[in-house]
Amino acid sequence: MRPELFIGIDISKVTLDISVVNSNGDQLAAYKIANTETSITDILEVITSNHKVTRDNSCFCAEDMGLFASFLSKMLAARKYKICFESSLRIKKSIGIQRGKNDAIDALRIARYACNNFNSLHFRTIPRQCIADLKGLTAVRKRLLKTRKLLSQSKKMEDYYLHEESDLICTKLYANTLTAIKEDLTTVERKILKVIEADEQLARMIRIITSVPRIGKVTAVQIVIATNEFQWIACPKKFASYCGVAPFQLKSGTSLNSRAKVSGLANRELKSLIHMAAIGYAKKSRTDFLAKYYRRKIEEGKRPMSVLNAVRNKLIHRIFSCIKTGTTFVDI
Repeated sequence: MRPELFIGIDISKVTLDISVVNSNGDQLAAYKIANTETSITDILEVITSNHKVTRDNSCFCAEDMGLFASFLSKMLAARKYKICFESSLRIKKSIGIQRGKNDAIDALRIARYACNNFNSLHFRTIPRQCIADLKGLTAVRKRLLKTRKLLSQSKKMEDYYLHEESDLICTKLYANTLTAIKEDLTTVERKILKVIEADEQLARMIRIITSVPRIGKVTAVQIVIATNEFQWIACPKKFASYCGVAPFQLKSGTSLNSRAKVSGLANRELKSLIHMAAIGYAKKSRTDFLAKYYRRKIEEGKRPMSVLNAVRNKLIHRIFSCIKTGTTFVDI
């Protein structure tokens, strides 16, 4: 049933701008509050009292702002309101040419976007606590790896360019930091394993995904987080598009007719992980089906990157097929 009220929310680090519109897109009220649990609880009571908002006659919509939206999603989920977190790019492209911008106007535009596109909105379930914990831990791990890489690269350059005496001094300045980062990485990875092992459903899912050759635990965890345990994305083709490995053709009239290419709009981290798994089949494996497939297509004269992309797609289909059947992978 189509709601009578649409509430658009523009999220920033410290504030929330809220706009309430009716089913015709007419603005009924606008609010600005702090981005805190207390303020969100208070404004929900105000909106409920002033506009008779219920679970059935309302729809909340906001841009997907990650951590900044955690208080909002928690409060709305506790009251079982319908909430849609949409891509900011999707909203921007849907509203046409616009002039001027501020938080209050953005909230109104989000509310009208929800009103005009209600039938195509995706209402996502809130991730379980173990998935939220995994997301936070993997984010910390990623930052630690980035810092370690930066310092390690600096050391290699110093070893090459600086004199031995200078190099020794520079190395000592961050030697303790590298050691501490290594210890922190070990601690974070242990916590990740502990979270997985503590939840039977999650542990089973990771075990099924990692049964696919060349797919490790890091990749498996990222897939589970991105798909929210395959609830947000249950189709391998949609996931391939999300990862940027699904080719799309560019064709228009007689002047534009290029070969199919992958899109730059993608989760680049997942794309990189799946690409490295595909590289393993191309460079190291010899007996696997996908390794034989890669060599056969190369011998047929296919472009190496096109074949690698096909291997990436096949890997994704293998993972989703195993999850759908609930069984570990068996190579043919």
